Amino acid sequence: MNGFDPIIALNVHVALLKALEKVKDHSESSKGVAQSLIKAVGRIIFEELEKSKRTMRENNMWVNESPVQERRYRYSHFGSSNEYVISNEELELHFGIVMRTLQHKIDKFKFLK
Repeated sequence: MNGFDPIIALNVHVALLKALEKVKDHSESSKGVAQSLIKAVGRIIFEELEKSKRTMRENNMWVNESPVQERRYRYSHFGSSNEYVISNEELELHFGIVMRTLQHKIDKFKFLK
């Protein structure tokens, strides 16, 4: 057993989608260096989304990235389709985890020695 939990995978994926949405909103209202930095963060989030998709695919799962309604997403796991509603609490928890993960990845960059 590989330890894959489909509910956690859904929560993390939705949190990543929300993070990407926020980055897009900030990118449109920013200019210059700030916009470039925001776009760089967006690329990191996009890479994490792609990694999430690969992990789900390896475990016979997919998520429609467009919500049916706010916080309601269609997904399939082992060929069985369903809808999942992420609560505000779960979204906040997993969004915080995603943000800390992104911060850790950014902190690992060596800008100056």
